[in-house]
Amino acid sequence: MGTCEELQYYQLGLIFIVLVGGFFYYRQYVRLKELAESENSLLDEVYFDAVTKLPNHKNVEIILNDQISRCQRHKKSFFVAYVKIDNLDKIFKSNSIEKANEMLQKAGDSIFNSIRDEDLVGHVTRNGFIILFNEYLGQDNLEYIYKRLNDSLKDDFEISIGLSKFPNDSQDAQSLIDYSLQASKKVDEKDTYHSHLYKQD
Repeated sequence: MGTCEELQYYQLGLIFIVLVGGFFYYRQYVRLKELAESENSLLDEVYFDAVTKLPNHKNVEIILNDQISRCQRHKKSFFVAYVKIDNLDKIFKSNSIEKANEMLQKAGDSIFNSIRDEDLVGHVTRNGFIILFNEYLGQDNLEYIYKRLNDSLKDDFEISIGLSKFPNDSQDAQSLIDYSLQASKKVDEKDTYHSHLYKQD
C-alpha cells in the first residue's frame, strides 16, 4: 500500500515540476519574443523612414559607401538620382497630416515601383528621395526610368530629378547625395522629364 502511495506522490511531483517548468519556459519565451520585436522595431526606427518605410538617409549612406568601395575596386561608375517632390508643402497645407502622409507614402511606392529590382530607393529628406543605380546602368537608359517616374507621379506630384555621377562628380557618399540635390534645384522646363545632370561650377 505504501509503495502505491509513494508512486502517486512521485507522479504528482513530476507533474508539478513539469507544469512549473513549462510555465517559466513560456514566460521566458514571451520575454525573448518581446525583446526580439523591440530590437527589430528599434532597427526600423534607426534605418527606415517612419512614413514611407523606405531606407532613410543613414541606411542609404551605408549602402552607398559599400557601392563606392566595390566600384573603386572594379573601376566602375554609377549614378545617384535625387527625386524632389516640389509640391509636397502644398500637399501638407491643404490636407490633414494623415492624408498628407498617405500621399507621401504613395510617392515612395510609385518611385519604388518605377526603378529596376537591382536599384535602391531611399527617403532621405522630407520631400526628397534618393535612387541609387547600380554600376551596370548606362546613361542612355536613364531616360526610360525618368519616363516611368514621371508617368507614375505626374497625376499627384510635381517633381524635379537631379543626377550626380561616381567618380566624375565625387567619390564621397554625402557629396554625391548633395550634388544630386543641387542638380534637382536647377531643373527648368527645357530639361527632359524634369531631370538635370550635376555640373561643377
